Amino acid sequence: MTDKERALLAIGLMADDCTYREMIEKIEFLQGVQAGLDSLDRGEEIDHEVIKKKFASWASA
Repeated sequence: MTDKERALLAIGLMADDCTYREMIEKIEFLQGVQAGLDSLDRGEEIDHEVIKKKFASWASA
């Protein structure tokens, strides 16, 4: 699935009255998840503490 297809699918599942900001945030979140998965596919390690801090910052946004 392409990035565009993932974005369109995610937006299609959102409420009809969602805002541009909500759509952008969803796409940014998906991009971050994909970047992490791509890193894992390349065999790059991700420090657990770094990930916990990133998740905490995303949750507070």
